[in-house]
Amino acid sequence: MSIWNKILVGFVITAALAFFYLAMRTLKTHQYWRNTVRNLEKRIEEEAKIKEELIAGGQGEGEQLKLGIRQVDMLLHKLLIDRGRVWNNCDPRNVNGQTGQVSVAIDVPGGGAHGIGQGAPLYVFEDKEIDQEKGGGRYLGTFEVEAVDAAQVALKPARKMGPRELQRLSQASKPWVIYERMPIDNRDAFAELTEAEKKKILPAKTVADYVHDGEAATWEQIEQWGATGLLIDEKGKVQLDDKGEKIAGAKGNYFRTLRDYDALFKLHHTQRTELNDLIASMERDIRYLQTSIAEAKLQVESRKTELAGLKVEFAKIDRERNAVKAHFAKVKAQAAGIEASVKQLLADNLKLTYEIARMQIEAAQKIDARTRAMAQTQEAGKP
Repeated sequence: MSIWNKILVGFVITAALAFFYLAMRTLKTHQYWRNTVRNLEKRIEEEAKIKEELIAGGQGEGEQLKLGIRQVDMLLHKLLIDRGRVWNNCDPRNVNGQTGQVSVAIDVPGGGAHGIGQGAPLYVFEDKEIDQEKGGGRYLGTFEVEAVDAAQVALKPARKMGPRELQRLSQASKPWVIYERMPIDNRDAFAELTEAEKKKILPAKTVADYVHDGEAATWEQIEQWGATGLLIDEKGKVQLDDKGEKIAGAKGNYFRTLRDYDALFKLHHTQRTELNDLIASMERDIRYLQTSIAEAKLQVESRKTELAGLKVEFAKIDRERNAVKAHFAKVKAQAAGIEASVKQLLADNLKLTYEIARMQIEAAQKIDARTRAMAQTQEAGKP
């Protein structure tokens, strides 16, 4: 074999080795990309599944369900429908402590329009986080929009405010938060709070409702708690009989009664107005009575003066009466003596009358006797 053949064979062998190496690398590359494609396809399937779960939801750990975008969107839509629009970080200006009128600068993210229309009712609160010692933002009142411009709105109270409400409005901290609708009572709002936290921020009269909400209970336990609400069994049936009476010994879960805050505020405002009118009426009556008492006191003083004069007059009259009584006694004694004398005179006169009558009778008898005697004598002397 010539040298050129040997050189050619060497080149062929070298080329074959290079080709074999390149073939091996090509196979490795194909294998790598096939594995990569399979992994990517698997990841695409997993991501598609995750995407579907994110969109439609799915099964979580245990019996817990994962909410998807559709469910969250529905919940958000429901929340927005229930809550309406909210404007945070509102800056109150020119608060009138006498009428409750106020101008509020509206902070809209991105500098957009706030979308508040004239005459719209708005519910105003202090924009504060819940503090375990001082509580959260206070409700400042329901307002109507008087005037609107691009940056602020002028508000006036929808209902007449009392002195305490006006003071609370004037002393309210900044900023404010404004709701298009009155926030509704929601069990989920208190679900994450501990019992101690609930007791710190809720009124003592109603804290039992929130502390035991959702707990297994009986009617007897609910009464011991001092809570108000319903007892519902696992089938969703309220444990009341046909007459609406509590079923003794019934078991279930306690659910507090949700409150309609807007209706409660309206009711309390009406009751407060009635009580204020009653108080004003009673105060007016008290003023009338005080005036009458003052006049009565003047009359009493006048009557006391009259009484003092009458006492003097009475003393004078009493003296005169005593004098008259004494004189009357004397006159009566004299009258008694005169009466006795008169009686004696009458008796004497009666005796004299009887005596005169007797003497007249005797005289008449003597005259008659003499007359008869003379008549007899004359008759005897006739021839």
